[in-house]
Amino acid sequence: MTDTIQSMLKGMARSAIRVTADGEGEQSVGATRLGGCPDVPADFQWPWFRGKDAYGDDYTAPLTFLGQFHCGDLAPLDLEHLLPTHGVLSFFYEADRQPWGFRPTDQGSGRVYWFPEEAGLQPVDPPAALPEQLHLDPCGVSLRQVSTCPDWEDLNLPGEYFDAYEQAIANWPVPKEEGIQLLGWPMTIQSSMPAEVELLANGYDTGNPRKIPPKAWEQARAIGPERWQLLLQFSPPEEWTDLMFGDCGMIYFWITKEDLAARNFDRVWVVLQCT
Repeated sequence: MTDTIQSMLKGMARSAIRVTADGEGEQSVGATRLGGCPDVPADFQWPWFRGKDAYGDDYTAPLTFLGQFHCGDLAPLDLEHLLPTHGVLSFFYEADRQPWGFRPTDQGSGRVYWFPEEAGLQPVDPPAALPEQLHLDPCGVSLRQVSTCPDWEDLNLPGEYFDAYEQAIANWPVPKEEGIQLLGWPMTIQSSMPAEVELLANGYDTGNPRKIPPKAWEQARAIGPERWQLLLQFSPPEEWTDLMFGDCGMIYFWITKEDLAARNFDRVWVVLQCT
């Protein structure tokens, strides 16, 4: 049975790019780095989140710039050719009140921008309304390619296969890790997310799972793992001592495969998980 599961995992394996903070790095315009100031076009408007806080009250806040990736650095490691091969990908998140991404009203708490034309990019300072501790110090990075496998929940198998899955995972050549990762299957802290983001995209509040019809759950579990692609798993590097997501948690940027292929980054969903 373990051999069967191992074969299934290999068939569902996804290539990923692990990202490790590594010194101050290259600070030239368009260079891959975490934190600092984003390099953006002259007409760029800093993203703000307009949603509800944990108490259900409306609020507005600027997003925090997490980092940018020069697509030329990623292309040799993107074995499935999912990402753009040129330009700059930039990631932002509302890191002050940190929406969990459980409610449809959390849409927009994370934003992703692709700037295909590098000419004309220039650094821009964050708005004055962003708390000083969220002006994150710039860090360089090192990148490496790894192979990742799905969570148990994504396989949608009978419970009798679980022990075989655990054995297969123990033999996987690259263990799942916390930290920063582009693409692939994530290391989840709580539950698998593809079904959740499928439900969110259809207007369901996954913070109240009992209110979601069983049929909707069934459809989401069947569709989610094939439709949704992890774009970025992110936990703050050790250098950012003032930033933590929940209780030692991570945030996960999800995008549909269709939107990724179309280079449409306007409908990403961000989910926060912690211990």
